[in-house]
Amino acid sequence: MNLAEITEFDFDHELKFSSFPFNDVVKNSKHFSALLKAEYLQAPLRPKIYLYLREFISDEEWEASVMESYSRSRVSGSLPVAAPLVMPTETEIRSRRLAEEFYQKVADKSLDEKYYGRNISETPLVGLLKRLEEHLEVFRHYAIDHSDLNQYQSYGQAAAKSLIGIVNKLTDIQLRAMVFQQIMDMDITKEIAVQMIVNKLSETEQKAIKKRFIILKTFADEIFEQARKLFDEAPPAEIISDDNEEPVTLVSKGHGYYDYPDRFFSFDINNFKFTGNPEDDIQTQFRYRQIVLETKFLHAFKAADDKNLRFFLDEQYLLTPASKADFLDYVEIIGNANLKSTFQGASIKKVDVFRVWMEEKRKAQPANNSKKVLKSTATSLFLEPSQAQNYLNVLKVVDPPILTAAGDYRLGSHSKSAVVAWFDILDREGKIDTSLTAETRTQLLNEMIPKLSIDKRSLSNTHKRAYVAYHDKLERLIKRL
Repeated sequence: MNLAEITEFDFDHELKFSSFPFNDVVKNSKHFSALLKAEYLQAPLRPKIYLYLREFISDEEWEASVMESYSRSRVSGSLPVAAPLVMPTETEIRSRRLAEEFYQKVADKSLDEKYYGRNISETPLVGLLKRLEEHLEVFRHYAIDHSDLNQYQSYGQAAAKSLIGIVNKLTDIQLRAMVFQQIMDMDITKEIAVQMIVNKLSETEQKAIKKRFIILKTFADEIFEQARKLFDEAPPAEIISDDNEEPVTLVSKGHGYYDYPDRFFSFDINNFKFTGNPEDDIQTQFRYRQIVLETKFLHAFKAADDKNLRFFLDEQYLLTPASKADFLDYVEIIGNANLKSTFQGASIKKVDVFRVWMEEKRKAQPANNSKKVLKSTATSLFLEPSQAQNYLNVLKVVDPPILTAAGDYRLGSHSKSAVVAWFDILDREGKIDTSLTAETRTQLLNEMIPKLSIDKRSLSNTHKRAYVAYHDKLERLIKRL
């Protein structure tokens, strides 16, 4: 399998065997699985021993080994043999040797990149669902651990507000509605069953806990019912059914969030259904689209050797809908990062081919005399220029501050996505002039915030750590203005 096929295989394997809260909701929907996959593709690469072992041991061999091991663990009748007395099978011996070999290669940094994969558990979506489940577990156990009904109303309603706050962080409307419905339908049958085994609950105690939970849930439902209208916006399942084979054009040709070109690469995913309703959240849809396009390009780039790299790059250069100069800037960033990766193991020839190709294309570009010094003031970024200072002050008062008291950017080159979070919130609130191009917006940002030095591609970095860390805090401050 090539790298693209390995990525598909690894995602399917992760989806099948990973356990995470609400996994039945995600796994049973192609739509939700696609959302998770877009985040999975951004997760860090990790060495995966199962990818290594499957190269040498087939599924049939594993099955035969299990059956052989089972038969060895039994004597006449069905009584098991003590574990230390059971001899390992030939496949088990071979797998242990391969495991030692695998970990040695990891330590030596000599493991081939095709044995690297990603973990669903490291995606923001699964992280959010785990956080939600932790809060739900505390809520369900409250009726078990607390018998004083005087505190139930205040706790139940406060807990409900907290749960709704977490659910609201789910960006997809239908997923939000499905998860919210499961919260509305929750009970404590499983928790009581565990308590029966651990604490030997009597029937009277079981009934008392069930009654307390009903009371607690009733108080919480007062808040849930008020919030239901927020989740009832999700279109009916039959309208956005995964079985619907009608093509859905998410982004019409020529449209791009932040005025990017339609796409940098020629791969056509116009009809890839990222969300059920093409009118919902165009920002999220476009970013998922760009993630998939960049990933497809990167896989093809990695798979190419020094003999066919030029042909691949020429093909994409010829077919790109973007301007040639923008395409070269974008490819140079991706290509250099890939070739410098310790996992790529790129040959010197491949590096040379890429360098020569870039130089040839750069020289072939016509002289660009169209770049003009930006004359508009920094406040022209906003629809209400008079509010500019108030918006900038948010960056100074957030904890920790993003700007110094003098207005200079202070977080360093690896945390610029904090400013992207601020920009995103203002954009969603309708404060940014949408007629400005991406290049103009970044120029205005750099003029307005000394020492920032951000490029237009960075405006799509919504998955970075600083973006996530600052987003909610900035949103609260901006909403107070």
